[in-house]
Amino acid sequence: PGAARWSGSSRLKTDRGRRRSGVSSKGVSPLRFWLQPEGNKTSAMKKMFKNRKHETGERKSSMALNVLDAPMPSLADIKAQLEVVLDDLNLPEEKQEIIRQRPPEIQWQMITSHYLTAGKTANPTEYLREIKQTLVDNTEESTQALQHALERLAVALRTQTMRFVIQFIDMDGITFLLDLLSAMNYEQKQAPEHRNAIRCIAALMNNSNGLKAVLSHPNSMKVIAQSLVSENLQTKTMVLQTLGAVCLIPDGHRKVLEAMAHFRDFAGERTRFQTVVNELARMTRIHAIDIEVKTAALALINAAICWGPGRNNLTFRMHMRYEFTLLGIEGILDRLKETYLQFDTDAVGNDLSAVKSPLSNHVFIFEAVHLDDIDQMGARYGEFDNNNAEDMFKCLNKS
Repeated sequence: PGAARWSGSSRLKTDRGRRRSGVSSKGVSPLRFWLQPEGNKTSAMKKMFKNRKHETGERKSSMALNVLDAPMPSLADIKAQLEVVLDDLNLPEEKQEIIRQRPPEIQWQMITSHYLTAGKTANPTEYLREIKQTLVDNTEESTQALQHALERLAVALRTQTMRFVIQFIDMDGITFLLDLLSAMNYEQKQAPEHRNAIRCIAALMNNSNGLKAVLSHPNSMKVIAQSLVSENLQTKTMVLQTLGAVCLIPDGHRKVLEAMAHFRDFAGERTRFQTVVNELARMTRIHAIDIEVKTAALALINAAICWGPGRNNLTFRMHMRYEFTLLGIEGILDRLKETYLQFDTDAVGNDLSAVKSPLSNHVFIFEAVHLDDIDQMGARYGEFDNNNAEDMFKCLNKS
């Protein structure tokens, strides 16, 4: 209800320098601290704890140093507790292995540090309460406050422990974010608060529990796809990247195709991938932004064609690709190679397989799989003119 009452108004520019990923509000990231080389880690850690203060700000805490001075438990207990901490931190397996190889003394220091830090971790309730209050207030100041509250939540979902993420999920935080996105009108979808809400969803999907929870929501992909109406290219890039990544997950391909069919009706477009192909053709003349959004768009197209049923089904790939052919993708790719990839192809001729930029790689994948599929179709159904729409239609009907 609060989201429905919220209306757009003037907004402050995002203070990009105010927060840095992986750095806690106390100024030190425990994760980065423990993954750095040994050095003077123990003295640095004591200095870190020495500088922490009580919530009143009047007395320095000695609790951390007391814990550090406590006797170490047995190696078996350290190993068991370490696995609990690693699970809570949701680290990649290779980083977990690095920590497992550290001396027991360092592992015990990490365990105590983690539990001391976790005891001061913010509760998701605080973030949700703050966001809901801005929706109820419905003032110019509250709109600006919403932008920053969502920004802080996105940082927290990306940097806090797994415990924080699970608590957020248990509080129906995902449904709240999706409802907020759904309630935004066209003007609001161009605003920083919309972009920050998408960042919250993306941060959730960066860990296994969050990803599972988002995908289990019946309307999550449809709501995310609706954000493609935003004219903000950063937002559009995040949405395209999210949809492309979900295509690679079991049952994700089906969800994405359903979401794009929903977006076709939502945006009043002729086909479900019209906006995606339009992003390949559009040129903002800001090279870095153009490359990023076009790479995300073509990655989604390749995933839609080659994953899901397309991994093993030639007919599916041909039908799926023909949908993009009708939208003029082949001519668009030719212009991409002339405009954006010329500096790459000058060095290697027309052999895009030798080019290493992400956009070049996706152009190469699209064209290489296409040529291979044409050869297979020709061997199966006889020769046909790939550039003739009637010939192509007849061949697809045979399949």
